[in-house]
Amino acid sequence: MKFHTNNLKALATSLMIVTMLFGSATGVFADGNGMTGSPATTTTADEGGTVLAGPTDYNVNAWDSHTYGGSGWTDYKVAFDISNLADTSGDWHDFKLQFRNNADNYYWAYIADWGMNLYGNGSVSYNNGSPIASVSPQPVYTDAPIHYEFDVHGNTITGYADGTRIFAYTDDNAGALLSGGVSWTAENITLTLHDFTITSLDPGGVTAVGPTDYSVTNGQSASYGDSTWMDYKVAFDISDFDLMPAGWNDFKLQFRNSSPDANNNPKDYYWAYIANWGMNLYGNGSVRYDGGTLTGVNPQPAYTDTPIHYEFDVIGNTITGYADGAQIFSYTDTNDSKLLSGGVKWSAENLNVKLEHFTITLLKTGDGGGDGGSGGKQTIADPVTIGAINVPQAGVFPTSRYHYLYNNGVSDAWAYRDGGQGVAAETITWDPLIATTFKTNTVYTATVTLEPIQPNTTFDGFDTANLAGLPTEGVTNTDIGTDGDNLVVKITYAPTGSTAAAFHEDQGLLFDDEFNGTSLDAAKWVPSVEEVRAGGSAWDHSLIKVEDGHLALGMERDPQQGTEYGLAADPNFILAGAVQTALDDRSVVNFENAYGYYESSVKFPHVANTWGAFWLYEPSVLIEQNDGLDGTEIDILETIGNGEGGSDSSLHWNGYAGAHAAAGTNYSYNDYASNIYDGNYHKLGLQWTPSGYTFYIDGKAMWKVDGGILDQGYGTGSFSGIDQNPLHILLSIEKAGGALPADFTHDEMRVDYVRVYDRPKYTADLSLAPVYDAVNSQWQIQATLTNTASSGDPQTGTVTFEGATDHYSVAPGGQQVFNFAVDPAKVAGIGSTFTADFTTDNGGSGSASVKFGALTAAQAAAPVNIDGNLTDDAVWGTAQPIHFDDGTSSGLRPAVTAAGKLAWDEDNLYLAVTANTPDLNQSQTGGNIWQGDGLQLAVRGSAGYREMGFALNPVQGVQQWNWGADGTLTGNSAIPADMATTQIVRDDSSGTTTYEIAMKWAYLGLDGSDIHAGSLYDIALVLNDSDGSNRGYLAFYDGIATGAKGVGMGKLVLAAAPPVTPQDTVNISGVPVRFTVNNGTVAVDLRDKPLVQSILNASGKDIIIDLSGTGAASVSVTIDVSQFKSINKTITIVTRNGSYAVTTQKLWNNSGKPRIITVKNGKLDFKNG
Repeated sequence: MKFHTNNLKALATSLMIVTMLFGSATGVFADGNGMTGSPATTTTADEGGTVLAGPTDYNVNAWDSHTYGGSGWTDYKVAFDISNLADTSGDWHDFKLQFRNNADNYYWAYIADWGMNLYGNGSVSYNNGSPIASVSPQPVYTDAPIHYEFDVHGNTITGYADGTRIFAYTDDNAGALLSGGVSWTAENITLTLHDFTITSLDPGGVTAVGPTDYSVTNGQSASYGDSTWMDYKVAFDISDFDLMPAGWNDFKLQFRNSSPDANNNPKDYYWAYIANWGMNLYGNGSVRYDGGTLTGVNPQPAYTDTPIHYEFDVIGNTITGYADGAQIFSYTDTNDSKLLSGGVKWSAENLNVKLEHFTITLLKTGDGGGDGGSGGKQTIADPVTIGAINVPQAGVFPTSRYHYLYNNGVSDAWAYRDGGQGVAAETITWDPLIATTFKTNTVYTATVTLEPIQPNTTFDGFDTANLAGLPTEGVTNTDIGTDGDNLVVKITYAPTGSTAAAFHEDQGLLFDDEFNGTSLDAAKWVPSVEEVRAGGSAWDHSLIKVEDGHLALGMERDPQQGTEYGLAADPNFILAGAVQTALDDRSVVNFENAYGYYESSVKFPHVANTWGAFWLYEPSVLIEQNDGLDGTEIDILETIGNGEGGSDSSLHWNGYAGAHAAAGTNYSYNDYASNIYDGNYHKLGLQWTPSGYTFYIDGKAMWKVDGGILDQGYGTGSFSGIDQNPLHILLSIEKAGGALPADFTHDEMRVDYVRVYDRPKYTADLSLAPVYDAVNSQWQIQATLTNTASSGDPQTGTVTFEGATDHYSVAPGGQQVFNFAVDPAKVAGIGSTFTADFTTDNGGSGSASVKFGALTAAQAAAPVNIDGNLTDDAVWGTAQPIHFDDGTSSGLRPAVTAAGKLAWDEDNLYLAVTANTPDLNQSQTGGNIWQGDGLQLAVRGSAGYREMGFALNPVQGVQQWNWGADGTLTGNSAIPADMATTQIVRDDSSGTTTYEIAMKWAYLGLDGSDIHAGSLYDIALVLNDSDGSNRGYLAFYDGIATGAKGVGMGKLVLAAAPPVTPQDTVNISGVPVRFTVNNGTVAVDLRDKPLVQSILNASGKDIIIDLSGTGAASVSVTIDVSQFKSINKTITIVTRNGSYAVTTQKLWNNSGKPRIITVKNGKLDFKNG
């Protein structure tokens, strides 16, 4: 950015530097394919030639430089006057010009106060031309400018000074440069450059595009050029129309399309279309030409093989169209909105067509505007008013303006317009960046950017005396400059004070309506447009009223059942009221704002399939880019599902079509601080900062969205995903689909007040995370309380977790951390959701939750034998069971279950899984094995995330594959044989598939020396099952089949850290088996098949489970009955009170469900699990 300033405080004005930037003529298809035949070039006719640049005046400072054109430039003349040459510090003092620029290869001449010379660079050379003393300009000693001209023609370059030829050099070398652009640089020198002009030596113009042939398909398009293109001719032949069965069938061309909107699509242009009935010219946006039907040339190319030749001459303010040499129309635009520059685009609408010899010849280009330039842009002369900016105050949100401008597609009005004049769109950014509120004792600078709205207008040369609204209160300095066509105002304020603004109900109000009148306040609200809404309703102004200090939005059955809107009769159709603070077409804008604390007290109706809402919106939501930064619908609360007590908060962005994205959270009144359907008023709140949203119900924080620091790919000065554009407020009620209650006739949503504050109401934030105390082998929940205020007094209150309460006092910007022990049984396996609550000293409250579970890998005393037999390694008898059935399933056959175990040593992570499946279906290999039976394992360690798969293909054998990876790990390849050993055994007789895997720690990017007891990793498991055509799965933890990749994984702890379940064991037939104790009941789990098989192999007729040593009188034993069928054994359970026996025949059932044997109060019983 070249930024020149006007220091208003000192009333000193510096000279403006006009900057010219030339782009190349490019073509890009809408389908993403590149376009050939598009040389980069620019032009304009002058004295028989084509003016490529200028004439332009420059006040040149030391080391200023400029570049023009590109490889498409061939023969040209460069001419200018130089005066007021003055040396600055440094060893070289000259004005240097480069010709035929091709990267590091070019010819170059320099002009100094002793004369001028020509040289070569790179592959070209013109060495040691003699100094020309006869023409020594020495302009520093004279006021008379000297005129220079350089003719670059073929392989000859000739230089002139004041009409006298100084040199002529013909390059006969094989490497002579025959094309390339121009640049100049002022080396340690300042000067005045007048009438700088580059003129093509080809009097017929320059071919910028083509000639190129296209076989155009429906929907295809291509674009060429940019805002520097002024005059040009577009010519082509067209034939073989193939029309689609649709309403519009035409080949459309756009001319002078130089005013892009936020989606980089032009909104102002002339356009012509060619159909099988003729051709016409029209206007779009601010330009207009409504042509009549032209039947004199009726091509009907669909019915003839003879191409028709079309030509469009776009010269000055006149566009002329020809067909086969006959002029069809000629239109001269004399309106102020006329377009004088811009590129070309074509598109095929509902047709295929043959396009031949497509050519664009440039006759004139410009620098895009500025005094003396040829871009045709007019310097803005209208008065321009900057919107009000509040003085930065510590503890207050910043003043908002649009950070991303947009055209709302309704009225061609820009989102924010200075003073309502439609001259410029305004944005504001702050330095330093503001995450929440202004900080204490800080100097802030507001940068206000004014972007011209009208086509072909510029702030270059703008008279700052016409700029109104500049703030003065608290301002220490104001600078005004330009950035291209935009006006940039930098306003620096005095430091904020040492005291931060505190929240009070009656202070800092940006908007407030207590509804104490008898009608809607027209200065604050406007009834929503009466229109049909989705779900079967329409908004109706008659259902809006203000009475008894409340706004009442009614809803009632429509007696006409929606037929008055042209709809089929619907007995559930309703009419309803809705109000907002601005209309989408911006015909009314009473209030809109970004950042603040929004609160309303609302009493919602409790009528099934109706829908009340307190929400924020602006048409910028429709922009399908930037992930909500430029516009997000914020539903503070909406009562979809109120019939079941449900409601939600949600966000919507990137429009409502294919690119639509959303996030949200659902509420049930059992989770609230209060039931919003209890017939009382409830406070609904949103705290919106530049970096996040927090949603409140009755002062309790219910949902938090943190955008984080913006990825710089989106731009500078905002936060990723958080709306930086102002929105207006809506209160509405409508139908949500479905049938109404039979007795419903009328109900109301009532609003006590709506308030918007410029400062946060709540400044406490709580987050939870699991941590592991390796010393004590104990999982804990770490609660972090953050004071989100940037300044002010400490925040105080309490944090409560599972009955334990701690007090906190946290300074602004500070944190306090609490560690709470958790019940190991709640962590073991699939885990639990843990919730903590907090209160604040100003009556606020909130909560935070985290879900996690943990698995323990047993330490192997010796390397595990990977053979698919899980009974020959002792570690599998002691490892913690993993019950896949406790996880998430989808599309799974009912008979499929699985259990597994984990073990480790310094070299390997071991995994054993036994799957009960009716059959084995796996015909895939490599990266496709997930489609059939198999096992997936994901692990995240310090080196990154890796997702792996293991499967048995009956023909190809065992398959090992690595899919996703991040960090220092790479993915999408076979797992090397030396990195993993896998045995998969299928036993059709028992209906089991056994997986036994040894995974090298090195494949996870981990050094064996770093592997030790107490090490922590993230883990997720998936068992895939196929019936031969459809796939289902069992997922233990998110991160593979469910949730985002690598997100929501469980924890893995390497023993010998004690597992999360008690270490007590009982000896059953010589096999050690763990048991747990809960409320005095000893529980034994015998569902692990390898474990049970070991017991059966070692037992005689009786299986004795002796638990008398535990002192327990109550016992629960869970078994998998499938392993006890037809074995004719007796199971005897011994407690402190006696022995209790049951035969395996009695325990058998056909359901396949586990049996739970209980001993309680001296009695043995059993039931299905």
